[in-house]
Amino acid sequence: NTISLCVADVCGKGSAAALYMAMVYTRLRDFSASGRSPAQILAETNRMLCDEREDGMFVTLVLVHYRWRDGQLAFACAGHPPPLIVRHDGSIETLTERDGLVGAFADSHYHNAQAQLGLGDSLLLYSDGITEAGPDADRMYGAARLHDSARRAADLPLDVLCSTIVGEVLEHCGHTPGDDITLLA
Repeated sequence: NTISLCVADVCGKGSAAALYMAMVYTRLRDFSASGRSPAQILAETNRMLCDEREDGMFVTLVLVHYRWRDGQLAFACAGHPPPLIVRHDGSIETLTERDGLVGAFADSHYHNAQAQLGLGDSLLLYSDGITEAGPDADRMYGAARLHDSARRAADLPLDVLCSTIVGEVLEHCGHTPGDDITLLA
């Protein structure tokens, strides 16, 4: 009755970054199967990645365990943009708990946080490519626009909510994003 959700963003580009992300994914998948909490999974993944130190590589991520029967969320956020809960009434709750990067510092500590999804609420996980999209650094899409878009789309089916937000982001940056754009609802 629990599913795991994760959005991650590796530092770097190209094949080296892709291989590193594959290694991160494997660690997360293996540790998730053990019944550990999100913070324990991040701590173990961080320890192994630091032991295997790839030159300058690290990852930001948010890992959520969602109990679909009662809407309980347990999550840990490692340097990643904060998850949002879009409440059924259109209000937005930012889940602000954040810890350090994964794979960068062996002494990083991670903490579990809790939240509750009610009937009709949605959880949004996204990459910084959403909030940092824009024609230049002075005109990024930003968290405020993301909140406004999510608020306007709160009563839409999740696939339409996501395509609406991504469409607005692409429009804002002239359909040429400078980074990956990831959105999971």
